[in-house]
Amino acid sequence: MIKRITISTFCFLFFLVGTSQSQEALEIRMWSDQRVLIVGEPLWFEGYMNNAAFGGKSIVIRLIDRNGQSRSETEIVPDQTRLSGYIGVPDVLPSDYYFIDASVKGQKTKTFVAPVMVINPRFPASPECKVPETTPALTNTLRVSTSKSLVQPRGAVTIETEAMTLNQISVSAVRYDQLDETIESASAGSSLVVVHDAMGVPETEGAVIVAQALVNGSPAKGIRLMAAIKKKKSAIATSTTNEYGMATFILPMIYEQGAVLISPVSEADKNAVITVELPSSQPYPLAFPCLQLNESHRKDIETRMFNSSVSARFFGNRLINVEVPERDTSDFYGKPDVLFMLDDYVRFPNMEEVISEIIPQMRVKKIANGQIIQVLNQPTKAYFEDQPLILVDGTPVNNSKAILESDPLLIRSIEIVSRKYLQGTTEFNGIVHFRSYKGDMAGLSPVTNASFPFQGVQEYATYNSADHSKKTDRMPDMRNLLLREVGLNGDQIKNGVRFFAPDSEGKYRITLRGINQRGEWLYGTTIIEVKAN
Repeated sequence: MIKRITISTFCFLFFLVGTSQSQEALEIRMWSDQRVLIVGEPLWFEGYMNNAAFGGKSIVIRLIDRNGQSRSETEIVPDQTRLSGYIGVPDVLPSDYYFIDASVKGQKTKTFVAPVMVINPRFPASPECKVPETTPALTNTLRVSTSKSLVQPRGAVTIETEAMTLNQISVSAVRYDQLDETIESASAGSSLVVVHDAMGVPETEGAVIVAQALVNGSPAKGIRLMAAIKKKKSAIATSTTNEYGMATFILPMIYEQGAVLISPVSEADKNAVITVELPSSQPYPLAFPCLQLNESHRKDIETRMFNSSVSARFFGNRLINVEVPERDTSDFYGKPDVLFMLDDYVRFPNMEEVISEIIPQMRVKKIANGQIIQVLNQPTKAYFEDQPLILVDGTPVNNSKAILESDPLLIRSIEIVSRKYLQGTTEFNGIVHFRSYKGDMAGLSPVTNASFPFQGVQEYATYNSADHSKKTDRMPDMRNLLLREVGLNGDQIKNGVRFFAPDSEGKYRITLRGINQRGEWLYGTTIIEVKAN
């Protein structure tokens, strides 16, 4: 999808967010205990909002390069003031330092970004970069220790710390080598801050989609558009374009991967060209030392690459656990007026017979250029003249001909809203929802003038640590990230956090982080070594 920036779009968005430009910036601090990654690995991050000025429902996390350009993005739902999740590291990134950034749509954000080193053996680092100005770094430290500092492969380790009251506690165990020392040296004393202006539309009610309709290359005013989420439960929003051809839709927050489809409501506008205005951020170049690797780093790079490859081969995505909350189990129209389970009736060879023999609330009418489906308006006991909103597995398919020619044996049920249905500024002449057995739209194609994919908003993403207590799992354990726990309480820390060493020998750094009653961030680290006898 090409990002389009036009004068009309700018004027429209400026009008929407102009009042938020003067707001005090929301401050976000990002970090990751994974300071070094091989391309293709997931990057687990944490963050903290230090005030209560957050006015949205989600936060955009970006992996940006030293020029401030986004190279990977995800969207998360914060847990009060704490941010946690993961972001993909594309395998096309060249070796370099990158930075974990965060911003909120429609809200000014000041973000303290976190540097990470990305290694790509196919693309070495560029020698050209700017040298930063250093600033004093403030640190608060905790005393952290472990039950043992020298551990056998797959041996159990317990993390211990001094007794104190902390909130928002997190703990991790990550491979530590000369590459970590290199990025620590590069970032020592540097303060990396990105200030995002209030770009885009605030998402205070749900996911905001902005689109533009063009007719003959010019913005088209007064076109009614419909946006639909292609997922298990149907969700639809409608909007009418303004003088700039812009339309804004508010849809429920989207938690699973899928697509948003946008199309004109009226057949007369089917030739309109619709583009989706994707949210963007102002590039903000960052001064940071060049990534300089030499022969002394070879062994550590090769070890990390081998471990990453083995973990991906044997574990795949099983180390990542993502929960998709099902907040609304009903379709946007609620309970239908009538529901027909087709297995309860005689099966007919074509859809027209199914409608005429089984469903009195629908009929097929012949028109000049074919046939259309009509729905009975229950209050007036008369059929609507125009066709209804037709859905197949929650996706609009306003094509009566395709429905009538489809195989009825692939359809499990038909739901009907037998009355006018008002959605935004648009009235539908009833709704007919065909549900297939497999949820694959029974081979039908959605009606859409524009479509764009989305990854879904992360809300509960956790890392699955290995458990070798039973010693029955003999799959090779070569993880670079051994442990990642967030949201722990003081009792859990006091009782000790237990994890298991991998098969791969080497040093691993344990980091514990939390916030005290004065609002200060405290952290502490210690090193263990995994070594076989």
